[in-house]
Amino acid sequence: MNDAALLAVLAEMRDEIRALRFAVEKLMAPRCKDEPDEAAIANLLRAIDAAIGARSFLCSHLRDHALLHDGEPLRAAIIAAAGAMNMKRLGRLFSKIEGRAIGGYEVHLVSSKDRKGTQWQILAADLRI
Repeated sequence: MNDAALLAVLAEMRDEIRALRFAVEKLMAPRCKDEPDEAAIANLLRAIDAAIGARSFLCSHLRDHALLHDGEPLRAAIIAAAGAMNMKRLGRLFSKIEGRAIGGYEVHLVSSKDRKGTQWQILAADLRI
């Protein structure tokens, strides 16, 4: 192999290593807080629909329901979407996705924050309140 061919092979290997490094760094980078995981959110919205249907709720009501003996699917979905059983974090997540269709559902603000908290409602994306 001559020097030019060897340099071309080395340049090709360098470019491939750079592309792989970029792909690995992208996979290993922490998720931006402004970009919630849509699959986890869709699963959460399905779990909320299965647990309480289209009734309005406070995040604290979701927590209470998730802590019941049959609330494991809801609890797991909250943790996957919000990162923890933290209701303030869950409320912030709902604020970020309010009105967006995700997994066939939409989150709607029912009433602003009062002394008990903010009321939310999960509806099928084709229904409007």
